Amino acid sequence: TTSKEQPGNYICSPISLSTILAMITYGARGATEKALKSGLHFSNDDNVQRKGLKTLTEELN
Repeated sequence: TTSKEQPGNYICSPISLSTILAMITYGARGATEKALKSGLHFSNDDNVQRKGLKTLTEELN
């Protein structure tokens, strides 16, 4: 059902938001990528950041 059909029954997990923002960040380029990485406090080393996100996802699954 949609939120219009069932108003007030919306749940959003913080980890889901983090995952979505990480995916958007790694798809972004230029100034947008830089702004997202800065705002999300991502590591300057992409390998470290990706490994951390992968580990978190594996632990939660």
